[in-house]
Amino acid sequence: MKINSSKSFLKRIAAIFVFIILSSCIVIYLSCNIYDFRTPATFSGNFLYNPYKFEKLNPLLSESLILILLLIFFTAQSIVTLHCFKFLNHKLFKMKSNKLIWLIWYSVCFAACNKQVDTSIENSNATRLNAQTFSQEDLGIGEIIFVSGIDNPYLPLKLGTVFYYRNTIIDKGGISYEDDYVTVTKDIKTILGVGCEVVHDQVKENGKVTEDTYDWYAQDRLGNVWYFGEATLAQTDHGWSSQGSWQAGVNGAKPGIVMFAHPGLFVGTAYYQEFEQGIAEDEAINLNINSSVHVPYGSFNDCLETKEFTKLSPGDIEHKFYAQGVGEILTKAKGERDELISVTHN
Repeated sequence: MKINSSKSFLKRIAAIFVFIILSSCIVIYLSCNIYDFRTPATFSGNFLYNPYKFEKLNPLLSESLILILLLIFFTAQSIVTLHCFKFLNHKLFKMKSNKLIWLIWYSVCFAACNKQVDTSIENSNATRLNAQTFSQEDLGIGEIIFVSGIDNPYLPLKLGTVFYYRNTIIDKGGISYEDDYVTVTKDIKTILGVGCEVVHDQVKENGKVTEDTYDWYAQDRLGNVWYFGEATLAQTDHGWSSQGSWQAGVNGAKPGIVMFAHPGLFVGTAYYQEFEQGIAEDEAINLNINSSVHVPYGSFNDCLETKEFTKLSPGDIEHKFYAQGVGEILTKAKGERDELISVTHN
């Protein structure tokens, strides 16, 4: 009987220690990675200085909330563990010294998991102190890890892809049409040390080019797509104009975000897509992620709808719709409807 009792006791101990190890791994994983799930405030310092509104971009998970969540995780694990110890009803687990051992254990885990958070806070303060110069760090991308390729579900930009849009314009003079060809080229332009994909956007009216633009995009490791600038030429009554051209790092211009990795987290939040004062100040608000849209290319549900505007031209407002796995499928403005017709891959 004693042998069987001893074996049963050892099995219980083994089971409890397996539980402790597994639950500890889960808690440590969550606490160390939940900081990465906060999009985009994982990158400290990028969203804290004016004129950006980035300090408002993370309403769901703040530093304090992360600490509270970690405390809840560890507390829950401690309660379950103590109940397991009481179940054993063995004097080994009734010793006061063991309570101190467990307290030290959880303290070490908690400190290890929060090392990442503490470092980010220090880096955030350093960024704000150095914001007078126009280096990569001070423009808000020094701590961001960028990757090659852009595969954000709402804005996939695969090299060689050509998006063809048809814009229907209704005004007092009647109805006119514009053909818009957006080509993801195989060129890479390095801006502030970041390799940006070059997207060629060419607008034609009656077969003649009226607007010719090169846009520069890059994606960070979390899936956020950043906009680093554009070189644009547009036909006017006085000839070609390059008004609106800008590049991050030049004249204090700052990169903006055109698509979040998880846009649903930021519904109702305004953010800058680009910023060079007086030149490029486009802003956007994510309105919802459940719109239904029908365009010549197809019918789509659960689309992201955004509202774009700029204080440089208060009357110009656009509503854009993005379908997962496709990208931008529709743009609506006053008297205009720009629809996706086809997508080809070269």
